[in-house]
Amino acid sequence: MTHTPGPWHENTRETGDITPRVEDSSGKSVALAIGDGTRSHAEGIANAKLMATAPALLDVALDAAIEISRTIERGADEEELMATLKKLNAAIAKAKGQ
Repeated sequence: MTHTPGPWHENTRETGDITPRVEDSSGKSVALAIGDGTRSHAEGIANAKLMATAPALLDVALDAAIEISRTIERGADEEELMATLKKLNAAIAKAKGQ
């Protein structure tokens, strides 16, 4: 079984149901950021944003692993590794909401 294809996005609009949710590109729910009563609504929104980055983060991590392996096999070119690291850091920053 595979996961729901990306891209995903967070839906934090308050339209009667204030539970932050993650939706696929067609607007169908993928996940709900339901707390246990000890977390704020703002934290629920941050969690939904983090979950929404999962498909993109997975894609970048897989690409990075392949590219790093290939680069090492060829004899580590620092410029190629830096380009891969830049993409990976951008995905991490997005996952962190930066």
